[in-house]
Amino acid sequence: IDLGNPVTAGTPAAKDAKEVIDEFAKGKNLTIALTHSHPDHVGLGMTPELFADTTVQKIYVSEADEAAAKEQLPDVMDAKIEIINEANADDAFTFADQTYSTYVVPAHTPGSIMIQDKTHNSLFTGDTFGSGAIWLFWNVENNPIGALEKGVARAQGLLQEMKTAGTPSVLC
Repeated sequence: IDLGNPVTAGTPAAKDAKEVIDEFAKGKNLTIALTHSHPDHVGLGMTPELFADTTVQKIYVSEADEAAAKEQLPDVMDAKIEIINEANADDAFTFADQTYSTYVVPAHTPGSIMIQDKTHNSLFTGDTFGSGAIWLFWNVENNPIGALEKGVARAQGLLQEMKTAGTPSVLC
C-alpha cells in the first residue's frame, strides 16, 4: 500500500529502494494500492526500473485520483491501473486470496481512500488523517472539512467493529 517518495534512478536512494523491493517482491507478482495520488505516495512508481525483477500486475487507485496518478507514473506503470469505483460506496479488491475493503474520503485529494485489511485487523488511512498535520484541498465539487468529518466517523465505526477481533492497527 503506497509507494513512498520518488527517487532518481542511479542514486544511492534508488539502490536502497531496489534492495527493499527485491527483498519483498523479487520474482513475485506485485499488486499496489495507492491511498491517493500525491508524489510522496506514488513516488517509487515513477522509477519503473526499480520493479524490473518483479511483475507489477495491478495498481489500484480511486477514480477521482486516476488522472493525477497516471500523470505521474510512466506508461509502463500506468497501464496497470485498476479503478476503485467511487460509485460503489464501499468497493474492494482481492489479492492473494485476501480482500481489502476501500472507503473513499475526498478530503485530502478528491479520491483519497482508506483501505481496511480485515485479515490483519489494520486500517490504512494514507494522509486522510493521523500522520501529523491534515492537509485539505478545496475544489469545486466538495467540502473537504465535511468529507473529513464523514471519513473520521467512518473510520471510528470501522475501528469499533475491528475491536471485536482484537486491537486494530491504524497505519497512516
